[in-house]
Amino acid sequence: MFLLPTAQRHWPFWHGLAVLVWLPPFSRIFEVGYAFYNDTSDQLRRVPLRTKLDRVQRFKLLGRSYVEVSICFASLYFSLPWCRFNNAPSTGMEAEYFSWITITTTGYVDILPQGTFTRLLSMTEIGMGLMLLVFAVGTYFTLEDERGQRGR
Repeated sequence: MFLLPTAQRHWPFWHGLAVLVWLPPFSRIFEVGYAFYNDTSDQLRRVPLRTKLDRVQRFKLLGRSYVEVSICFASLYFSLPWCRFNNAPSTGMEAEYFSWITITTTGYVDILPQGTFTRLLSMTEIGMGLMLLVFAVGTYFTLEDERGQRGR
């Protein structure tokens, strides 16, 4: 209680710090999504690929990126003061648990987002998870298609 007047006086500082905490994970999330979107659109247009990764390496990278995006969202849920929940995550593991059940669209409803910002963040995570899943399935079937064409 003694710190409340001090915290209120320095409210702009705390909001600025929250924005700085928010920027790296959020920018990384969109960097991953943008990179895989460009990779997929290049493949569809039959443009020469920008990287020398083969299909298996791309598939592994998608899997690692799926986990990385989940961890980035967990850090946002845990650290941002604007994230509100009915049963707020009190540890990093609980934030990762909520992030994982959100990105996989499992939704056990033991932790529910409340407030517009938290719901938008959760919807963004679901969209990113589905997008990465679609890219992974597309990469897998492209790999299977290439194997089938080589066997003919």
